[in-house]
Amino acid sequence: MPKKASFLITIALAVGVGAATPAATAAPSGVAVAQQAARNSPAGGTILLTLNGNLYSVRADGSGLHALTTGGRIGDAAYSPDGTKIAFHKGSFGHRDLYVMRSDGTGVTRLTNTSTWDERYPTWSPDGRTIAFDRMHTTSDRGGIYQMAATPGAPERLIKADYVSQGVWYTFERPDWSPRGDKLAVDYVTWSDHIAYKGRLMRLNGVLDTVGLIGIQNEFNSTGTWVSGFSDDYDANPSGYKQNTTTGASVWLPAGSPDGPPASDLIWSPDSTRLAMRYDANGDGHPDLALMNSSGTGVTGLLYGSSTLSYTPRSWKR
Repeated sequence: MPKKASFLITIALAVGVGAATPAATAAPSGVAVAQQAARNSPAGGTILLTLNGNLYSVRADGSGLHALTTGGRIGDAAYSPDGTKIAFHKGSFGHRDLYVMRSDGTGVTRLTNTSTWDERYPTWSPDGRTIAFDRMHTTSDRGGIYQMAATPGAPERLIKADYVSQGVWYTFERPDWSPRGDKLAVDYVTWSDHIAYKGRLMRLNGVLDTVGLIGIQNEFNSTGTWVSGFSDDYDANPSGYKQNTTTGASVWLPAGSPDGPPASDLIWSPDSTRLAMRYDANGDGHPDLALMNSSGTGVTGLLYGSSTLSYTPRSWKR
């Protein structure tokens, strides 16, 4: 039976060494500034991103890139609803745990400390009191979606466990909490003769909604009416998308996908008018931090990647 796994793009971005600590504010050499169109973005606010395994913040106009951690090995991260805290997972396989810190990178606190489980992909409840996450056992195929209070050592409650049915292994990963607080968007990965990456909407009692999501990395917009995600279907080209959470109707993103370069790790601006994404905006073969309108138009590079700079947006606050 195969081990539960995350999509390859996300795995690659969590590689590094050391522990998360407050860092100097200097940006890495070679960082490109945003194009003027990005500076005129109406969405505003601050984007949280990972760069080479560390957390940074940058204004939505491309200015003020600021290092929040050093040491690397940080994967996904999320601002709390009030924007004052950041939850994140850190570590190598078999040693990934959840942490929380202030949004300026100070006050790092470890929430979990387990030797046989990996805790990953934290997402905040709308009231900021609880974190949902996925949990993976490091020596077996057990795992699932859990939740806990956002305090060190709090009990962890299972929401939905991974399972096997008729020789097919089903795993649940990477939750995102809806702004209404009633459900999660999760990755829904099936293992048979090939691996299929899909998504589902899940209620907090573990019951799955009838609307299926066409891919993974699903993130709710501010009203909960849409999710953005990444489709890596077995029989189709990879592409970003947005999907209506009621009707299931979907739109490829950016406009014209999946014929162009794929967009992944899409996150919404606080007012839902814009999306940040990992995307090759200038066509040099290296993914950039890019922005676009929620319609998929107006793609603009914000910070440009290279062979040594790898940006992934994680969260966006006012």
